[in-house]
Amino acid sequence: MSIDDVFVRCLICNKMFCAITPHLRSHSMTTDEYLAMFPGAELTSRETRHQMSVSSNEAAGRRLSESVSTASVKLLLMETPVDGFVFSEWLTGFFEGDGSCFIQHRVDGFGYEYLKPIVNFSQKDLQILEYIHDAFGAGYFEVNRRTGTHALRFDSQRLCSPILSLLSRHLVTSRITQRTNVVLDALKMPVATMQLPTKSWVVGFWDAEGFSSVPETLYVLKDGSPKWYRYLRVGISQADQVVLEQIRDMFGGNVYDKGSGMYELAIQSSLECSAFTALLLKSSRNDVKRNELKENVAKCA
Repeated sequence: MSIDDVFVRCLICNKMFCAITPHLRSHSMTTDEYLAMFPGAELTSRETRHQMSVSSNEAAGRRLSESVSTASVKLLLMETPVDGFVFSEWLTGFFEGDGSCFIQHRVDGFGYEYLKPIVNFSQKDLQILEYIHDAFGAGYFEVNRRTGTHALRFDSQRLCSPILSLLSRHLVTSRITQRTNVVLDALKMPVATMQLPTKSWVVGFWDAEGFSSVPETLYVLKDGSPKWYRYLRVGISQADQVVLEQIRDMFGGNVYDKGSGMYELAIQSSLECSAFTALLLKSSRNDVKRNELKENVAKCA
């Protein structure tokens, strides 16, 4: 019996001996599972070991993404309005502000090339990333200790495909749509077409890129005495001027060129700001920004 035959056949207590292949050290399977997964003696030992490695990685992905892989119902709920809020649209808006996706070309230990998609959501506020994590029941966290920025990462095709499918239905900005389509095309998934922003999308975009403040303006009254006037200012800073103009057309305000390729939408008239603020206070999932907005509203009361 050759060493390859030993690798294929070696079983201890009806469990596969996994120490030969590092990828399988934490994974064991029964003889029946093995035979069902790798039927056919025509496989060469190299191909067999590669498929076993892939199956082990996929099994880990299945365990990590249980709620996603059973998610036809869950994904449908993410598309369903709840009191005017649509999670999938909110998630896409947040992704287009503080998310990214790309493809890594990898080679495993047996020389086989494969594509590894990555979907990231980044924020200094960990709470909002935990909200997304809980929604999918998957992903893992990283932190940049230099900047204090947290990241929620999904990095397997089983996890990324349903998320990318969800995002692709609501993409608004040109740059993110193009980048996402590169990944979708590599995974042989339908590419996205740009959509108009919805209210839930705008809330997600504000949760990523928005701000609120209370500027003060000094007025001189007729009697010559000074009076400070406070007003609420709510807006979004972004390099994409077009999307800010689209949001302006929905809620009012003005778009300003801040220089260095950055633009700012500022909403500060009482009527326009009141409507936009009411939407944000109701639907924002960013606790830090929502609480700051509440405090700024109270300052102007």
